Amino acid sequence: MDLSKLSGEEYQKQIFGHLVHRVFDDPRVLDIFDHERGEVDYVVRERSGSAMLETSRFHYFECKNYSRSLELDNVAKLMVVAVSDQPLSVHIVSRTPLQPQVRKYASRLFSFDGSVDPMFKGVAFRHWQTGNVIEEEGHREREIQTVANPSSIASRMGEVHWWLSECAAFSEVEIASSSLVRQALHVRHGALLMLALESTGASVAEISLDGLPRESWQYVALPDSGIEHYLIDTALIIAGQDYQVSISLAHQGVSRIVPLGHLYASGAANFLPELRTDEIAGLTARMGPSGDTRLTLVEGEAGVGKTHLIEKVAEGLRAKAGFDILRVTVPADPDDELMASIIRNCLAPAIEKNVFRELVDKIESLLLQQENGGSLKVDFRLLARVASRMGPRMIVLRDCQQVTQKLADEIWMLISALDDSSWGGIRLVLEYRRPEANANPALQGLLNKIRLHIRKVLLERQITPLGRDEFRRFAKQTFVHITDDLITCLFNRTGGFPLFLDSYLRRLQDLNLIRPGEKAQIFEISEPSRVLSDNLPEGRQIILEERVRTSLIGAFPEDWEQRAIVLGLIATADNTYGQSLVRTALGVSVHEPRVLQAMLKENGIGSVLPDGKIIFRHDLLREAVAAVAAATGGFEFRARQIADALLSHGLPSDEVKVRAIRVKIFDLLDDDVSCELELRSALQVARNVHDYGRMVSFLNHLLSLLKDRSNVHERLDLMTTLAWANWVSDSLVVARERYLQVATEAERNAEGDFSLSDAIATDAYRRAIGLDLELMEPSAFLDNTIAVLARRQNHVTFNSILNRLVLFCARFGFPEHGYKFADLSFDYIGGGERENEGSVLCSELGMLYASSLPGTALDLFKRAHTMASGRPEQMGTALAVHIHECLYHGKALDIERFDALWNECSDHQLAEPLTRASLFRGAVLLREGNLRSAAHWIERTATLVQLYHMKHFELSILSDQVLHALLSDDTATATNIFRKLVCEFERVEEQTARALTRVEEALEAAKKAACTLPVEPSVIERPSAPPEHCNPRAELRRNIAMFASLLGEGVIAQNYRVALQGQPCPEVIAHRCIDIRGVQLILGAY
Repeated sequence: MDLSKLSGEEYQKQIFGHLVHRVFDDPRVLDIFDHERGEVDYVVRERSGSAMLETSRFHYFECKNYSRSLELDNVAKLMVVAVSDQPLSVHIVSRTPLQPQVRKYASRLFSFDGSVDPMFKGVAFRHWQTGNVIEEEGHREREIQTVANPSSIASRMGEVHWWLSECAAFSEVEIASSSLVRQALHVRHGALLMLALESTGASVAEISLDGLPRESWQYVALPDSGIEHYLIDTALIIAGQDYQVSISLAHQGVSRIVPLGHLYASGAANFLPELRTDEIAGLTARMGPSGDTRLTLVEGEAGVGKTHLIEKVAEGLRAKAGFDILRVTVPADPDDELMASIIRNCLAPAIEKNVFRELVDKIESLLLQQENGGSLKVDFRLLARVASRMGPRMIVLRDCQQVTQKLADEIWMLISALDDSSWGGIRLVLEYRRPEANANPALQGLLNKIRLHIRKVLLERQITPLGRDEFRRFAKQTFVHITDDLITCLFNRTGGFPLFLDSYLRRLQDLNLIRPGEKAQIFEISEPSRVLSDNLPEGRQIILEERVRTSLIGAFPEDWEQRAIVLGLIATADNTYGQSLVRTALGVSVHEPRVLQAMLKENGIGSVLPDGKIIFRHDLLREAVAAVAAATGGFEFRARQIADALLSHGLPSDEVKVRAIRVKIFDLLDDDVSCELELRSALQVARNVHDYGRMVSFLNHLLSLLKDRSNVHERLDLMTTLAWANWVSDSLVVARERYLQVATEAERNAEGDFSLSDAIATDAYRRAIGLDLELMEPSAFLDNTIAVLARRQNHVTFNSILNRLVLFCARFGFPEHGYKFADLSFDYIGGGERENEGSVLCSELGMLYASSLPGTALDLFKRAHTMASGRPEQMGTALAVHIHECLYHGKALDIERFDALWNECSDHQLAEPLTRASLFRGAVLLREGNLRSAAHWIERTATLVQLYHMKHFELSILSDQVLHALLSDDTATATNIFRKLVCEFERVEEQTARALTRVEEALEAAKKAACTLPVEPSVIERPSAPPEHCNPRAELRRNIAMFASLLGEGVIAQNYRVALQGQPCPEVIAHRCIDIRGVQLILGAY
């Protein structure tokens, strides 16, 4: 019989007639009539026989003529009627099977499909499919096209129904289904998806998902479901890519493809990698179907990741064990409705709460009774029995530190009732925040009862921040390159708290201080110095401030504001010396902070060292302490008093630290005028003492205050100073960008003196081309140099450009041209005192003569050191002398002298000398055979090279890394690094070949520019002739040829041997060579 053309009423009659004969043996004892409220299609009363007591047994029938699968909203009303009237049985018939949610819910409410101990045992629930009631001819689904052949084939598997939903921790959203087909399925990247699949015909032998990477999906066996479930992890697919997803089924030689649609994952996955993988896995196992934990207590401070941990556990239990999840947050003033809310949420799946509202109300009336006065009385025993029969369910009570005594008592009654009923499938989690929980006697009483009576199924988890070692491992895995200073800085800023870490790294990304790497959840630090000097965001941590305020009031109820002011002002200093200055200005002794020790320690704010220094657990707490102090009535007067007093207490050498504290104080007061004046003074002091890290911090702060000012030339001057500070102590890429920004804004400026703007632009461009050279872009360097030489010059810009050209020739093997550029410069350099012109020229000439005439080079380096006027320049030239004496003259390393230079460069954050010194130290240790210590310095150099973009050291450090790996017999590592070395070397060679054609053009451009300047001959002694050779690349080429032979890279070895025949490598001093397997290799090829 073909029912597809029947109307709804005719369909009902036909189906009902056949169904009655299938269900009842004797139709003569049946009365059939309409439901009095019209809520079901048919009511059948089964009369008792004459020999039995007079009884009436009612049966309800509902016939659905739908072509799509029945959903919860289709059967919700029928379930409501069944709960209200409680007939003997309920029958529903449809063409298609029930959706998983309907089956799941029906089995928990009624006797259905093998359900165990349902809520309403006396009501039988039965679903019938049309095809099982009558023989329906011509009502078969046609096969959907296969991949191999789009033509239809006969189906032996019946209808296939599927449902795709997002499987989040506390929500469930249906994305598509076989009855709700969508061509494009847009999902969140990083989400878990659950695909449920049911076939109405014969069992399917083989099922798979097509169109997705195999590692992105897996089969999930959910107990008592009767439906196939597959979990799809969208974090393992590529965001933005089009995946044409389908289900592939096979049975007895018949294959079938059921298309699901085009799946797109958009957005980013989690910002950071998971920090608590082991804890999540362990807790999920303990709380899962085979685990022994039913009640879990989770405690920790704000920001430590309690909620995230529980969400991840809940997500795992939902996805892999079929748990329903309920989360309730305890409000600050919990009312009588909170427990009722828990009950309501226990009764209906989260996805269909609105549809099931009427049904929930019916069941709720059995569990809640209105008392006099309107309050609700909960039957906890019945609730526990009902909840435990609703299947596996996780109930999370958040912010339990806010429970009242009444709510604590109700939670205890619920726990006792669940424990008496053996918990069933219920898992209960109480989550609360320390230290606030310690001050809540109601919660403490509840916890004591739990620990005393619920021991067997209890699990307690105290969530703590990442420790220093854990944080270090996280930082090494998360950042492509990072130094110990940066790791310490990030740890101090965030305290290892995942929430604070996530928000702070997002801030750094918004400021472009870090950027995503090539792989997901991996980052590169673009401005290391600015990260080190960055101020925390202005957005306040309200929870932390409230914690600090509450702790102070509790410890010092009489004078907490005065204590807060003292503590807040001390918090403006970030070191022992600064804190001692503030204490002295405040007039408090070293013993005063010890009075605060108990409060700081008990509330997890910090601790006090024997010398009186207060160590705050992290900078966010430091900022919270300062913010609480700033909000008190007497803070402003006291803070200004201390700011004035600080100037008279510090030593001149520490003035920059005093100025930094004063800037912090005025910033706390929101006094932009005083803050600007102090920043200008602080900047001058930092410039005088060459504290480039502080300069970066002060300049960024000052420029933000001046962004709307009309004085363009002042802003350009400050931006130029910031670019120089970046060059000296930060990323070279960022420094070049800043110089180009200065030049662009100067050229665009239409106000004031045009010649001044033009001079500023030329100065910025000549510095930017110096960075082209440092970034190993020789072709761009020469192109831009020729362009800048065509601009109007002065002696400073002209000599600076020529000095850069001398260094270019030294690095890329143009000894004669290098000599000519130097010779031209000597005619215009005069005394060489402007911007250390003479010192720089001698230093660059030293590089030109280093490999050919080491004695001449050493004389030039010493002369450069003598002429250097600034301390950073003196340190750089002293280091050059030290390196040349050790590597080219075989002199032993003077450890004391080296350490003094290293420490001073570190104090001033001089990135280039630090990188050069680190490279040199590793080479010397390799020569001595101290491989373990060499590895430390080589790794440090590699990090500095990548972090600060010191590209001119990259070939040298790669070469030394290969040397170290070969000496350590680590062939795999040596081969891997060797390939990187070859790739980078060939990139530089290609650029050098292009630059070769323009060296003579650059010389002519320099001569032409010189004609516009008055001659200022130099009295500085100079070499009489150019060196015979100067080609570090030839040394590297020789090393690569030897490396290739040692590593079995025959083709590369042959190619480089041929290249060496055309461009031979000059003899190298024995002090710079090391023997590996009988092959002489060159150390320090830079």
